[in-house]
Order: sequence, then structure tokens, then C-alpha cells
Amino acid sequence: MKKSKSYFPGWVWKGKPFILGGLFILFSLFSFRCLERPRLPSWDTEITIPLLNDSYSIADLLSFSNRFRITDDSVVQFYSEFNIDTITPQHFLNLLAQNCNLNLTIAQFQITSLSIGRLVLSLQEIVGPWLPESTIKTIIPSFTQSLDKFIDLPDIRHLELISGIWKFRIQNFTNLNFDSLTFYNPSFSYLRAIGIGANSTQMLEQRITDQSLENPIPIQIGISSPGSFPDSIYVSGLDSVVIELAIDSLRLSSGVLRLPQTSACNQTTINVNSDKRFRIDSLELADGEARLSFFNTLPTAIWLNLTIPCINYQATFRIEPQGSIIIPVSLVGLKLGCHKDMPLGGSPNEEMTIQVLVNLTSEPTYDFVTIEQDDGLIANYCLSNLKFQRIFGELLEPIYVSSPEKTLISFPGGQNSNIRVADARINLYLVNTIGFPAIVRFKTLARKENGDSISQFTEIAIQPGSCSQPSVKNLVFPITDVVNFGAREIKFSTAIRVFGGGRIEANSFARGNGCLSTPLKVAFACDTVVFGEYRFGLGEKDRKTLTDWQEGKYGIKVIDAQLYTDFSNHFPIGFDAWIVVSNDTDSSSLRSDSGRSLVIPCRVPAGIVDQTKKDKYCTSATDSNFVVGLSEEDISLFTNRALKSRLYLYFFTQDTVTIKPNDYLNFTSRAEIKLRVK
Repeated sequence: MKKSKSYFPGWVWKGKPFILGGLFILFSLFSFRCLERPRLPSWDTEITIPLLNDSYSIADLLSFSNRFRITDDSVVQFYSEFNIDTITPQHFLNLLAQNCNLNLTIAQFQITSLSIGRLVLSLQEIVGPWLPESTIKTIIPSFTQSLDKFIDLPDIRHLELISGIWKFRIQNFTNLNFDSLTFYNPSFSYLRAIGIGANSTQMLEQRITDQSLENPIPIQIGISSPGSFPDSIYVSGLDSVVIELAIDSLRLSSGVLRLPQTSACNQTTINVNSDKRFRIDSLELADGEARLSFFNTLPTAIWLNLTIPCINYQATFRIEPQGSIIIPVSLVGLKLGCHKDMPLGGSPNEEMTIQVLVNLTSEPTYDFVTIEQDDGLIANYCLSNLKFQRIFGELLEPIYVSSPEKTLISFPGGQNSNIRVADARINLYLVNTIGFPAIVRFKTLARKENGDSISQFTEIAIQPGSCSQPSVKNLVFPITDVVNFGAREIKFSTAIRVFGGGRIEANSFARGNGCLSTPLKVAFACDTVVFGEYRFGLGEKDRKTLTDWQEGKYGIKVIDAQLYTDFSNHFPIGFDAWIVVSNDTDSSSLRSDSGRSLVIPCRVPAGIVDQTKKDKYCTSATDSNFVVGLSEEDISLFTNRALKSRLYLYFFTQDTVTIKPNDYLNFTSRAEIKLRVK
């Protein structure tokens, strides 16, 4: 059998017992060595925890949101500008939109040309049947006759009359004289014609009201004649007396008829009023529209003639039956009234009115139509978007325009009780181009959180002005007491009282601006101010090291724990300071006894003040350092994942000092914890 090839030299295999033995001896020696007790390593570590590191200038310290100015003598001057809301005429005087409805019913239309009813009475019918139709010469004896007849009015079937005039025309086409003709109908009672001569004509009229008529019209006729005795006259049975009947100046509430041409007219006066008690002497409109709507409810077309005299407007429109039309008319440039400074025509104190004249003519109908009581023309006149260009008049009672409260100034920490300014002033600049006198009432108000408040009122009278010649008023007044009240913020508001008479232009206005200024020469009262919260937390490695120490693991011990705080104060005042470190979820205050916070007190001396100067101000900074040891309880606080630190400053009562723009407070604070791990 063939042997496999070896990859090792032969001498290796030949000395194998000796090699294995040597390896065994070496392994035994090392095994005994490892059975000795191991020694753990030991090292020191240091954890540095930044707590605070910041700098505050005077602007930061006082937390004013407005700007500061530097005076010529390098004193910081607080300067806060503000604006007073602009008042325009639209804030206190506007022209009201007007809406006027008009309903011209058929009762207001006048009908003048209804067709005439005709009745022919033959002489044979009047005298008697003995009279032949041929012409004869004979003596006619005296007689009286009564006839019951109907007169047909061809354009009428039924009428409900409001008013009208019966008109009779009596035509005598005979050679016979009549003493009288009497007509009787319940609608017009008795109507009598006297002394009707041969071959003559006579007219009779009678006004009727509130009658109901049906066609044909029944009529009772009484005839009286003296005859011709002793004379003989030529007569014929075909000779006649013709009676014509018409109704004129007719006004009806309803009916069935062939409607002739009718007419109606209306004059509507629309007042132009303001939304205030204001007597308008004259005005000119810068904008405005009259929107006139018409709806024809008659069964025939209407021709509408529309006239607005004050703007020289005239137009004619045709409105179909049951049709409508809307007519917009611009009122731009409309002038009403009269004033010595604005001659517009008319007389002084003329009413501010717009007249709308409507003349209607209906087209005749050739068929009978039914007219209902409410048929006619419905109209609506709307004046909208009225804006005056100028207006003259007098306010019959004052108008007040108020503006909402605005913040004039906010103070640090929610209040300013830590400082007292020596002098705070408001400088107001007012401009009035409204041609009415006005009084501006300026109010400043400071209110504390507990509800205590102080307010100050200042009234400024300002004369009428115009856009070309504005009336200007400047006033300076103190509000030191309000500023020093110690409130969270100071607010201001204005109220303007406009009164009297004058002129207003559309683009006129009243507005103003002002500023609150005070040099920062301040006195301090006892108070505490807290500066913002700084949130932080240790890294996971450092926090785990402290947690292991807290739990007694790995023999970790604290060698040293100190809190270092450095202040550099360039303010002319000193104060007590507290650095407070707590859990981020802890809401405990500076004076808390809950044990969940670390409170480090420090007394910070004032900067160096030159006492020889009249104005006490700081010339150089004072540096101070504080080192405080930390207890195990203090160190345990840093094992929290989220922490926060705060700086409290307590101001002592201090006489007036001067704050300079280069005043500042620098401060840093850190905790250093040295640990040993054995």
C-alpha cells in the first residue's frame, strides 16, 4: 500500500515525546502563577459641569423692548416711540345708504280716453207712434215722456270705480224745443238738462266716486216739451235726439276693459343722512350710486320717463308686461345745499334731498284685459356707497372716537419694582386736518397682577385744520408716578372728542405720535429679579459614573466637590445673588425647603463709583469669586437627566445713581467633582 506524504520533517516526529513533555512542564508553571489574587486598577476622574455663563448689559438687565439713546454726557436715555391711531372722517361720520320702496297701483293711473257710449232717441219714440217717418208740418202739443234705456260703453265690461266724471252730450236734431231732459241711474242719481232748444247741443257733467259699473249702463230718461202750439213746425218721425255718454278722468281699483292709454306720475324725495346727529348744510359726493329698480305688473307695456333734476339726469325706458328693469345712476360729483365756502346753488340750510320724478304712460290694449287691485308699477330706489368729498355742517352732539389700549413699555421679570426713575416724560405731537375742533384725552395706565392700578389722564385741545393748513399741537407732560408704580407693563389709550361745526374733506385726518423718554438716573428699591432659566444635563458617561457612585458600585469615592462662581460687576450698585440648580421638572422657588434644589448664595459688591462726581456712576468693575463645597446630597442632584439653573439678584434700597451705556454684569458658575475609582 502506498503511504501518504507527510508535510513535517522526519526529525519532528522522531523527537515528539521530548517536545510534548517540555510543553507540559511550561503549561504547569504558568497555571500555578495564575492562581495568585489579581490586583484591580485605580484611577482618578474629574467631572466639570457648567451651570451659568452669561453677560448682561443695562439693556439686558432692564429688559426694555424699545431702544436707548446716549446723551451728550454719556448717560443712557430710554427712548420709546409710539403712534396714536389715525382718525379719519370715516371713523366718526358716514353717509347712510338709503332704501325707498314705491308701489304705483292702477288706482294712481288716470284714464282719460275711454270710448263713448251713444244712444239715439227718434222723435217718433219721443212724441208717439202717430208721427209718421215722413216730414210733415204740424202742431206738436206739449208732452212729457219717460223712457228706460241702456247705453253701451263698448270698451267696458266691468269697472270698480274709485273716481271719475260722467259726461253727457245732448244733441237735439229736431225743430222741437225741450223744457228738460232728466237722467237717472243709481250711480249718478238725477242729472237734468234744462232748456234744450231746437237743433242745439248741451253738455252735462257729474263727478262720481266709489261706484261699481256693469256694461251696458241702465238709464231712465225723463223728457218734457212745451210743444209747438200754436205754430206748426216741420217734423219727421226720423228726427232724433242723440245722447252721448263718456267717463272721463277715471281712476279704478279693478275691472275688465280694453285699457286705453293711461298715465301716472310720482315724485319721491330721498333724504341724505349721516350716521350721527349732524346737520348737513351742504355736501359734495366723491362716490355713490342710485340703483333704481322697476317691475311692471300691468297686462300692457309701460313707457317710463325718469328724471333726477339734481344731476340733470333724464331717460326713457320701455318695460314689457310683467317685465322689470334696473337702472344704475352714478352720483359722483353730486352737490347738494349751499355754503359760503362751497357755492353749489340753492339756498342756505336747504334740505339734503334727492328728488326722483317718474312719468308713466301705458300702451293701449286692443283686447279686453283684467286689471287687479295691485296691478301697476313696483319701484325700489337704493342709494349706496355714499362717500362725501367734502361736507359742511354742525355736530348736534359731540362724537367720541376711542382707540384700544396699547403697550407703552414692558418691564423686566414681569414688573419694574426694582427701579425708580427720577423723571419720565411723554412728548406728544398731534396733527389735525379735520375742520372741526377736537379734544384729545391721553390715558396712561399701570396695573399690577394683584389688581392694583394707577392711571393718569391728560387732555389736549386742538384747533380745526385743513389738508392745506394743518393744525399742529405739541405737548410734554410727566408720567413719573405711573412708571414708578411697579407694574408689569404700562399701557396707553386715546379718546378724541370732535364737536362744533366746520368742514370735513374726504382725505382729512387727525393723528399723532409721541415718545416716552427718561434718563437712566434711577433709584432702587428692595426687590428680587430672576434671570432666565438655563437647561442642561450631564453626558451619559458622566451621569453613569455619578449614578454608580451613588449606588456604591466599583468602590467609587468623591475626593473633592466644589462650586465656583465668578462675578464682574460694572454697575454702580451691589446686590445679593443666588445660583439655584434644580431638577428641570421642579417648580420650587428660591425659598423652597423641598430639598430638591441646590442654592448657592453670593454677595456681589458694587462697581467702583467716583463719589466726587455729582452723578454717581461706575468707573471700573469689581471682580469677586466664590467657592462653595458640595455635599453628597448636592452631588446626587446631578444624577438627574434634565437640570436647570437660575440666577436671582436681590437689589438693596439705593439712592439715585446714573446708569452708563457701558455698565454690565458678567458671571460664570461651574461645579467640579473629582472621583477616584479603585
